[in-house]
Amino acid sequence: MLYLKRKNRLMKCVLLLSSLLAVFIYSSKAQKTNKQLYVLFIGNSYTYYNSMPQLFKAMAENQFPGLQVQVKFVGKGGATLKEHWERSRAPHEIRSGSWDYVVLQEQSALGSAFTKDGKQYIGRPDQFFAYARKFVGLIKQNNAKAVFYMTWARKRHPDEQKYLSYAYMKIAQGLNSKIAPIGMVWDSLRTNNTVNLYQKYGSHPSVQGSYLAALMLFATIFDTPPTGIPGLLKGHKILRGGKLAKEESVLCNLAHQKMEVLQHAAAEMFDRLKQNGGYLKVEQAVSKKRTSFAAYLLRKIGTAQGQTFLLIIAGLIFLVISSRKKLSLLFTSMPQSE
Repeated sequence: MLYLKRKNRLMKCVLLLSSLLAVFIYSSKAQKTNKQLYVLFIGNSYTYYNSMPQLFKAMAENQFPGLQVQVKFVGKGGATLKEHWERSRAPHEIRSGSWDYVVLQEQSALGSAFTKDGKQYIGRPDQFFAYARKFVGLIKQNNAKAVFYMTWARKRHPDEQKYLSYAYMKIAQGLNSKIAPIGMVWDSLRTNNTVNLYQKYGSHPSVQGSYLAALMLFATIFDTPPTGIPGLLKGHKILRGGKLAKEESVLCNLAHQKMEVLQHAAAEMFDRLKQNGGYLKVEQAVSKKRTSFAAYLLRKIGTAQGQTFLLIIAGLIFLVISSRKKLSLLFTSMPQSE
């Protein structure tokens, strides 16, 4: 009798251990199959138009069944990286989230646009470079990878793409970060009549333009050609303030021919990047439209060097004025000849 009781207890222990082992094996398999990817987007309307981060999410989950992609957008219209660093919640989001990638998009004129004769032009990339370095340093400190989102030139100023391409490629390579050369593949389709990448005023992306941006980001992050992706994608639209719509809806529904043109162009650009170690050689091009002495002073006035220079100029002006007064007094005190 005692023997039977001991045998029953032993069987219960074996069954309990077997159950625990089965639960452990199941949970381990679940962790391996249900992978998650976390991507933070920092930018402005060039990123959030047409809910582009959600297009990227839909593409990734469609191509990799079982993958759960979490995306978040931080930004507002016209925001620069400088504004994000100093006044937005972007740095806090980087520190507080378990991000795999952080996508950085500078304002469309490199954060330093200027206006001449009623037209806006791209400025020098100094400010972009300075805040890109700050962001990439913070991103790396928090065990994530930076991806630069190269923007495109406005429809009326296609020649400005060379400035954008040079600036983005230079900073990405210098900081050993990934780059999605969206502006360059956009430029390759500028004269293609099958697709229309711009909205009405030739600046913001159409749905086709945002689809192209998402394709290039998909290729860059997953290191795979962006082909075989459907033209019909659903997701939660991005609303004002970065919030998501509660209900899922159609994000894009592209005709097959347009979809093929966009995917082919993105795949060709991806192949070029792969063949050249992830970066493309872009001829040096820096906007020289602001080369006047006044513009130089405006750029330098906020620096210690600029302030010292202004003090020297002020001192010289004071000396000149003082000298003129002394000479005037000297001449007036001299006896006048009759």
